[in-house]
Amino acid sequence: MGRAINLTMTRGNRHTFLYLTPICPPSTGQTLQSVLDGFQVTGEDGTRAFPAAAPGDRVIDVAQAAGLFHTASEARRAIKSGGVYLNNMRVEDGDAVLTDADFLQGRFALIRRGKKALGAVEHR
Repeated sequence: MGRAINLTMTRGNRHTFLYLTPICPPSTGQTLQSVLDGFQVTGEDGTRAFPAAAPGDRVIDVAQAAGLFHTASEARRAIKSGGVYLNNMRVEDGDAVLTDADFLQGRFALIRRGKKALGAVEHR
C-alpha cells in the first residue's frame, strides 16, 4: 500500500485548495477518485481522464502528463530547486521513478508543483 495521506478540500473566495497531510488515507479508492476528479486532463479527443502511469515511469514524465510542466527540463529545474512533491514527499532526484508504493489505494499518485499546483496520475 502507498504512503498514507489525508486529503482536505477547502473553498476560498475564488479558489479550491487541496491540502495533503501525512496522517491517514481516505477510506476507499472511490472516495479518493471523487476528490481528485477535478485533476483530470483533457485528451486530444476532448474526453477528460487521469493521465496513465506505471511503476518505473519517471516522475518528470508523469508530472508533464499531469499538466504541471511543459518540458522535462522545466521539471528537472523544479526538482533541483526542491519544488516538486510526490504524495507530499519532496522529490530530490531528477531521475526518480514511480514504484507500486507511490500509488495511493493502489490507483493514484499525486504530484505537486510548489504550494498550489497539483496533478494526479492513475495506475495503468
